[in-house]
Amino acid sequence: MGEAGILADDPRIELIAGSIVVREPTGSRHAGAVDRVGHLFFGTLAGRAIVRMQNPVTFPDEMSELQPDITLLRPRADFYSSAHPGAPTSCCSSRWPIPLCGSTGG
Repeated sequence: MGEAGILADDPRIELIAGSIVVREPTGSRHAGAVDRVGHLFFGTLAGRAIVRMQNPVTFPDEMSELQPDITLLRPRADFYSSAHPGAPTSCCSSRWPIPLCGSTGG
């Protein structure tokens, strides 16, 4: 919706089940955890997956566009620049959104 000019390009806004939701600011512990897990995946999956950090994944059936902390994507030459990746369809999907849970504080 940011790309279409409907909303300001604000990384804290998500579309969840057709509703616009403002996310809490990211705390330093959460940001550190995301960076650690991302670093692990980058090293382990280099060349075998695209590790996408805090970027949109669309869920059209649920009218949602979420920004999971980390998403593992099947490699594509365009690195998904032509369209955001879609939601996984099963546990065997090539796309896995990974939210990291915990306090958003400090």
